[in-house]
Amino acid sequence: MGCPNKLTGEVIPAYPEEGEEWPSMTRFGVDVKAICFRWDKSYLDKQNWKSLQWIINEVRKNGSQYSPAAAGAIADISEDDLQGRVIWKFNELVKMVKNWKKAQAAAIVVVVSSSPEAEGAGAGGDVAMKKSGPKELSSGMKQSRAKGVSFYSRV
Repeated sequence: MGCPNKLTGEVIPAYPEEGEEWPSMTRFGVDVKAICFRWDKSYLDKQNWKSLQWIINEVRKNGSQYSPAAAGAIADISEDDLQGRVIWKFNELVKMVKNWKKAQAAAIVVVVSSSPEAEGAGAGGDVAMKKSGPKELSSGMKQSRAKGVSFYSRV
C-alpha cells in the first residue's frame, strides 16, 4: 500500500481521484503501483475486492519472506480463514479511517471576526480556521469519576 509499518488514519492514502497520478512504492528495489482502497466503500466494491485478492495472493506466495516467523501459519491457514482475516483487517482499517476523519472534522472550529479592522476582508469579516485540542475535564467531572473500589480485605 505504500504506507509505513504502523497504519493510522493519517497515513493511509485515499483512492486517487480521476486524473490524479496513481501512487507508487518501491518493492524489492522495483517501483510498482501502490494498492489503494476506496475507504468509503465496502470490501465488495469491485476495486476493493481486486486489491484484497491481490493481498491474499501475495500473503500466500511471499508472506514468509516478509515474516519468516509466520511461515508455518501461512502454510497451514485455509483459504477461507485467510480471506476472512484479510477482510476483517480491511474493515478495521475502514473504521480507523472514519474515526480519524471524524476527529479531524471535530478538531476544526471556524471563527468569524466582525471587527472593524476586518471590514476590508469582506462583508462578514475575516474567517480563520482554528484547531482545538481535547477538552480538559472540569473539576466536577473529575470528582464524579468513580474511585477504584476493592472488595478484597486483608485479614
